[in-house]
Amino acid sequence: NPGLDRLLRYAYAHGVRYYDTAKSYGSEPAFKRWFQAMPEVRKEIFLVTKDHPNTPRELIRQLDQRLAALGTDYVDLFFIHGIGDGYGADCMEWPKSKELKETIDAIKKSGKAKLVGFSCHDPRRAEFLQSAAEGGIVDAIMVQYTPWLPKDDPLNKALDACHERGIGLISMKQVAPFN
Repeated sequence: NPGLDRLLRYAYAHGVRYYDTAKSYGSEPAFKRWFQAMPEVRKEIFLVTKDHPNTPRELIRQLDQRLAALGTDYVDLFFIHGIGDGYGADCMEWPKSKELKETIDAIKKSGKAKLVGFSCHDPRRAEFLQSAAEGGIVDAIMVQYTPWLPKDDPLNKALDACHERGIGLISMKQVAPFN
């Protein structure tokens, strides 16, 4: 998509250094062309990608696929994309599981991703964040959030728990309908 190619370069020229992509977005070929044309750009941006594993361990294979599609040998942050419904009954345990810890350790040791976490806009996101705070193994979470929540809302309490564990928090879809 030539329009996306121009948009990436325009954003970069105007100071954007955080780029979020995923297999499902269809933007990977544009990033690959950009990195081939201007290899120096890769070291100057913070690159995020995501995928939908069936198990935490599957992230290792999926990361290799994302890297090949993006045309780079590492990303700064790799997410489980939209954890929640559709991932199976045990996915609430993933953020504190031994399998995810071992997977994250292997990914970081490989140098293919500096940070690993998950994104979540599931109606049970407060529970997923609380699970992550209990596990203390993910580096970052991108979560649907609205600033109009009451202070004592379970999501705010879960965010506080994640913050106390040093988990990076990224807000998304602030004006989307909140369910």
